[in-house]
Amino acid sequence: NGDSSMARPSVVRRAYAEGHEIASHNDHHEHMPEEYSGEELTAEVAAVSAMVRRQTGHTVQLFRPPFGDSSEEVLAEIGAQGMSEVLWNIDSRDWQDRTPDEIVAGVVASAEPNAIVLLHDPLDQTMAAVPELITRLRALNYEFVTVSDAIGGPVAGESYPPGGLGRAF
Repeated sequence: NGDSSMARPSVVRRAYAEGHEIASHNDHHEHMPEEYSGEELTAEVAAVSAMVRRQTGHTVQLFRPPFGDSSEEVLAEIGAQGMSEVLWNIDSRDWQDRTPDEIVAGVVASAEPNAIVLLHDPLDQTMAAVPELITRLRALNYEFVTVSDAIGGPVAGESYPPGGLGRAF
């Protein structure tokens, strides 16, 4: 998000330096099809990409619209800016005040090859769940890769995973 990235640019630089894939989640975390069109939509999509480029030199190729709320216009703008839309096929529902144990159990039960799991890093329960989630998934022989690796290389203007938003537990 733009607000958190601007407030803590050192976190973006560190994540990039450590080899993490950096993507955009738009500037203000609004329902994009309802809130933006035309030049406003263009600016909202471009803002985080410009900040990441200034901080790291990296050109952002992935964009996840807040709430998974997209449209043909949003997808076209993402593509015009050289990015692919990334949604998810497993929703941890960590944003619904689930306990760390509930998050872990649900994600592990829903895991499948090439899954993209929706998790929210500012949530305490999510941060508490992640170490156990990683341990349990590795024990099941899952390998953690970047989103680009999981989808086989993003194509600008395409939406991943095919079929869009998947199941939630």
